[in-house]
Amino acid sequence: PKPRPRPKPKPKKMTPEEVDRIVEWARRAADGRRYTRPTGDNVKDLLARVEKDYPDHPSAVRLRKRIIAGLYKRYRRAVRRKRYSTAAARLRAWIALDPEAERPQVKLTLLHVNQGKRALARRKYRLAAAHARSALRVIPDSPRALELTGDIFSRRRRYAQALKHYELAAEAPKVSRRYKRKLLRKIRTTKRKVR
Repeated sequence: PKPRPRPKPKPKKMTPEEVDRIVEWARRAADGRRYTRPTGDNVKDLLARVEKDYPDHPSAVRLRKRIIAGLYKRYRRAVRRKRYSTAAARLRAWIALDPEAERPQVKLTLLHVNQGKRALARRKYRLAAAHARSALRVIPDSPRALELTGDIFSRRRRYAQALKHYELAAEAPKVSRRYKRKLLRKIRTTKRKVR
């Protein structure tokens, strides 16, 4: 007869002392601005270990809220000083710590769209396209990012592709009536150029 495999031992649940130690470790990682790297020694991984055994543990939730508040404050300071790459890094860390939060995703998308518009105004098409792609990676159906992509194609005289992106932007969810009218004007103008 074949020997039966031994059942794998179930991982032990962390003790309250271990939870306190890991939360303190996460706090120190946050002080060192290790939000997502290096693997195993960052805030995201450490708090995930606590959440695995104790979902919504009070000290972990408190620490996460404090870190997110600090990230938001540093993001605003970086935007005021026009350090947009630093601001984007703070928002990415916020998204990593709270993936369900919609606010940092919207702010990161708008940050990339605004940078893309600036690059487009200076005729730096590759840079503008890179920002548009980054914005679409964060929110794939963002009307502002789709409009920016359409503007880039329109400037490059690729009107069929521009029209496609304008139409996608007009069909995107959560588009205000005023913004939709603006997009419909662009669609009409671009249709004339396609013919």
